[in-house]
Amino acid sequence: MSKKNGLFNVEKAVILRTAVLLLALVNTVLQLFGLEVLPFTSEEIESALSVVLIAVASLSTWYKNNSFTEAGRKADEVLREEKAKRKGDDK
Repeated sequence: MSKKNGLFNVEKAVILRTAVLLLALVNTVLQLFGLEVLPFTSEEIESALSVVLIAVASLSTWYKNNSFTEAGRKADEVLREEKAKRKGDDK
């Protein structure tokens, strides 16, 4: 299920990606004229992005592989039962 924004009826992720692209383009144009919009070095940006990507990947993997809700635990049980049935059918 995607979350739509009422303004253009597009996903919020599309708007976010567009905003980031525009920021990058504006920053690049201003750098061509010798101005600095983002007061960060390339190394600082690279380090920050690495930390964010590792954190997002770690949290996503941890959350998706652990059943916190009652529905999740029930789904795990159904999955185990289905796998056991299929194993029995293979014999």
